[in-house]
Amino acid sequence: MLVFGYHPFYLFLLQFAKEDVMNNQVMFFVGLTIFVVYVYFLLRIIGKQHRIQRKEHADAYDQIDLDGMGNQGRIPDKKPKNRA
Repeated sequence: MLVFGYHPFYLFLLQFAKEDVMNNQVMFFVGLTIFVVYVYFLLRIIGKQHRIQRKEHADAYDQIDLDGMGNQGRIPDKKPKNRA
């Protein structure tokens, strides 16, 4: 049995179609808002921790050590003998 060329169950579903679209849009924007707030605070925490780490390790970098091997040749282990 078809009513206006549609099955009655399909007509029953069509009456809720506009409400479902509104609910879908509302849920989308609620989810989008939660996601944007989450990403904002995540990036804020990452930036804050990066600044803290950069500040803590600022003095650990050796400006004279250009080859990355440490100070093996720059400071001698023993004092030179006086050969005078």
